[in-house]
Amino acid sequence: MKKNCYRKLVVIIFLVLLICPSMLSQNFAKNWVFGDFGLEFQADTVIIRHDYAPHESRGMGIISDENGNLLCYTNGLNIWNREHKIMPNGQNILSSTYSSKWQESIIIPKPKSKSEFYVFTVDAYNGQSGAGLYYSIVDLNLDNGLGDVTVKAKKLLNQTTNRLTAVFHNNQQDVWIITNQHNTNSYYAYLLSESGLTETPVISSVGKTTTTVPFDGQLKASPDGSKVACTYGNSFSGPGEGFGLFDFDNSTGKLTHFAAHQVTNLCKSSTSIFTNSDLCTTNFCFVKG
Repeated sequence: MKKNCYRKLVVIIFLVLLICPSMLSQNFAKNWVFGDFGLEFQADTVIIRHDYAPHESRGMGIISDENGNLLCYTNGLNIWNREHKIMPNGQNILSSTYSSKWQESIIIPKPKSKSEFYVFTVDAYNGQSGAGLYYSIVDLNLDNGLGDVTVKAKKLLNQTTNRLTAVFHNNQQDVWIITNQHNTNSYYAYLLSESGLTETPVISSVGKTTTTVPFDGQLKASPDGSKVACTYGNSFSGPGEGFGLFDFDNSTGKLTHFAAHQVTNLCKSSTSIFTNSDLCTTNFCFVKG
């Protein structure tokens, strides 16, 4: 059963790549990692890898260099180097976690730096005090080029959902990191620039208040930075709330013009927006009515 799920996942990935080849236009995304295996994209071939460190299966963050060589990866709990060993100070980067997530973490290169990387991770709120958005910093100049965690688990925001995404600023250099807060309609955009992370967010209160369980659903931005999609999943026990689409100003970090789309009996869901921002796809699980 597990192998069949993986085969289906690989088929879905290939279909997405056929529709949207620009997803791999930058070598930073040449390596992908899932539960207990990874994919390495090389020209027109894909290598399935089984040498990743054993880890709890969660939403993974992974980054490669400009030539497509693996640099580091995380499951939101630990950070591993390219040799699949936990980095110094890279263990337990979250003080607490609730459960496995869909969008646990993301790794962003610091603009104009080839050695510093920001690791963002969320612990979705379910009553625990440690819930929120955190960041750590990896310096690949340390530990003989394998990397060391120099800033560990610094909290930015309380009581977030699982939703987390990143999108380029209009200058195509800086990066917005976006999440939203549980049981609100507030979205928080943090700007990462060559000067570092601006910890004061741009807050957009727009759209519907999220009332579904906080560890379901996703946020995704379009490649051109003009749209953000949000899905509202709700576990496998009951219907969810569909999905919404926002306009996004990647110069200011503001979300506006929310459009809601209800899907009957929607359960868990994920989403993507393709290159021209005209096509938004969602993947659903349905509850029998």
